[in-house]
Amino acid sequence: MNISRLAPILHEVRTPIQTIIGTAELLKGTNLDPEQQEYVRQLIFSADVLHMLVNDILDYEKSRKGNLRLEEQPCDLILLVEQVFDIISIEAYNKGLELAIDVNPSVPVQIYADSMRLLQLLMNLVKNAIKFTTKGYIVIRIHTEEVAEKPFLVFRVIDTGIGIPNNKKRSVFQEFVQVSSPENTLGGGTGLGLAICSNLVSLMGGTIGVADGEGCGTEFWFKIPLKPVSAALIYDPLPNSLDKKILVVDDSSIIQETITNYLKLFGFTQVYCANSGQEALELMISAYNEGKKFDLVFIDMILPIMDGWRLASEINGDKRINGSKLFLMVPEGQFGGEAKMKALSWFNGYLYKPIKIALLRQLLETSLVTDLDLPDAEVSSAEKKSSVLSVQKEGVLCCQETIDVLCVDDHPINLKILSVFLSDLGYNVFTASTGRGAVTVIAEHPEIKIVFMDIQLPDILGTEAASIIRENGYSGSMIACSANSDRELNREYEASGFDMTLVKPFKKQHVRCRA
Repeated sequence: MNISRLAPILHEVRTPIQTIIGTAELLKGTNLDPEQQEYVRQLIFSADVLHMLVNDILDYEKSRKGNLRLEEQPCDLILLVEQVFDIISIEAYNKGLELAIDVNPSVPVQIYADSMRLLQLLMNLVKNAIKFTTKGYIVIRIHTEEVAEKPFLVFRVIDTGIGIPNNKKRSVFQEFVQVSSPENTLGGGTGLGLAICSNLVSLMGGTIGVADGEGCGTEFWFKIPLKPVSAALIYDPLPNSLDKKILVVDDSSIIQETITNYLKLFGFTQVYCANSGQEALELMISAYNEGKKFDLVFIDMILPIMDGWRLASEINGDKRINGSKLFLMVPEGQFGGEAKMKALSWFNGYLYKPIKIALLRQLLETSLVTDLDLPDAEVSSAEKKSSVLSVQKEGVLCCQETIDVLCVDDHPINLKILSVFLSDLGYNVFTASTGRGAVTVIAEHPEIKIVFMDIQLPDILGTEAASIIRENGYSGSMIACSANSDRELNREYEASGFDMTLVKPFKKQHVRCRA
């Protein structure tokens, strides 16, 4: 079959993929034994692979016809890179891999770029790194560089995997070329991912390549013209940062380096690192003996011999060192109810890994406020503790008020999936299964702030329903849910009244970013 004839079919394939991924994520949140959890993990992983195959084929067809286009707009570079790790973090941690982002201070916070295509580029490279890495880490490094007196933005995706033979490095960006390995038991995919990466980089006016070296991991890099919107990544020093002494406890040198760099950006100069719980205790006792205790201690939950829970227990049980504020660093997806209860008594707060720079700064700001010499009437001890512990919920700030949302989909399973995702995020959910039903619900409940609406509805299209709702005076946010990611259709959706598009298949973190 001609590949162009496959495109409409592949768009339709995304809807059942949505059902598989969404249902698996709901199942993952139930009480499962370890064997069942592994079955669900494999199900989600396989659905993700299928989704990537669909996207690879669709983008290959666009590239072949010369229909790949860029739409550059201002975008937050840091948030975009963090979104990459949001999507793949659980898969990485299930393989025991550490994830880190290292951004040079010279990099602007905002740039002009096609955020969707840049995200696709990084996703393909990171997914490739995960496929061929069984232990160690994956890090995205970003810095700036002058090339022929022109500024470029340089991305490096580095892993500690099996590496690429030197004789195959020239061919990895060709169509349908695969690098196989004994460890890669799931197959090599379509062989289109890296070819699409090369096409995208060329379209952006840049270059892409693989660093030299064999057998010690792989480093893919690409550089694109730098088009800054904002200034470089510069933060004002936090209050009393020069006086604070901080300890980072993690057995990964790359994580130590990343957190240390972030803390230095915030004005902290006294940052120490420990590779194990025992080493951390020795450093804390030594600091006590020298008369300058650690003010803040960041502890990885997974440590060799003595894990983060045991270390916190040892610290809290030692009167010499138990005055330090403790923060737990938790792998994404591995923080259950029991752990949260423990955190309430042993820790002052927690952060999900990979560490996000904005949330780290927010946690520090909240913590340092409690150290200021304020009257007790202004900040009670209970308020101090609760303010720190409320820094994160599902990786974002806790919402103080319940927001009403409407979900519209004629597929009962997909409607259920989206409703549960939003309920878990703290929203009050209304539902409708038709376009006219959505119009009625909005008329009866004008307090609804957000609408998630499928485009393919049985009575009228989602675009027609959106137009009617807007004509009736609705001013809330409206999000189109569609299996089609074509830009022309997105503009059609926006013209009918939608503010943005949520492309199927999606996961809870994608919904969270839109809500």
